[in-house]
Amino acid sequence: MCSRTAAVPPAKTEVPETQPMNRCALCLLALLVVWTLTGCEQKPAEANTAAPEEVEPAPAIPTSIDPAKVAELASAKPQEGSPIYDLNFFDASIKAKQDGKPLMIDFYTVSCVPCKKMDKTAFKDKVVVPWLLDHATPIKIDAAKEKALAKRFGVGGYPTLLFLKPNGKEIGRFIGFSDTRAFVKQVADVLGIPAPELPPASDAAEPAGHDAGGAGH
Repeated sequence: MCSRTAAVPPAKTEVPETQPMNRCALCLLALLVVWTLTGCEQKPAEANTAAPEEVEPAPAIPTSIDPAKVAELASAKPQEGSPIYDLNFFDASIKAKQDGKPLMIDFYTVSCVPCKKMDKTAFKDKVVVPWLLDHATPIKIDAAKEKALAKRFGVGGYPTLLFLKPNGKEIGRFIGFSDTRAFVKQVADVLGIPAPELPPASDAAEPAGHDAGGAGH
C-alpha cells in the first residue's frame, strides 16, 4: 500500500519592516540625486556690467596759454559797427577771461529769420554796441556747424543768447527775437547792470518769436 507524502507549504520569508528613520534618509538621498542630475542649482544673479552713460564734461579754459595767442586776443577787435567778435568759442573764452567780462554767445542758424532781424536792429544800434562791449565779450556761433557745442549747452531754439562766466559756468540766457529796447533790458537783468538810455528811435517794434527745433531751422 502506497504512502502519500503530505505537501509542505513553502516557508514565508519575512522582510523586516524598514524603520521610519531609514525611509526618511532614503527619500532625502533620492531628492539630492534628482536635484544634481537635473541641474536645478540656484544660480547667482548676473552682475550688471553695462557701462554707465558718459556725460560730456563742461567746457574748461586751459591754465596755460601760448603768450603769442594771449597777445593776439588782447588786440582782437569786434566786427565794424557791431559788438560781435569774430572768434571761436575757445578763443573768445580766453579773451573774456583776459578782459574780466562774461562771455555772450548768440547761437543762430543761417535760416533763422528772427536772428537776422536782431543782426539788423539791436546789434547795429549805436547805443547798444558800445554798452554791450563794455559789459561782455559777444560772439556768434552757428549751431548747424557747432552741433556739439549747442547740444552741450542745451540749445534748442534760435536765437539763444547765452551768458557765461569766463570759467564756463552759465549766468543766464534768453531765447527768441527781442527788439532793441527789450534786448537791452534782458541783458541788463541777466548781468545785473543798469540799462542805457535809448532814444525813441531805438523803439522800432518787431514781432516777437524764435525758431525752434534742431539746427538749420
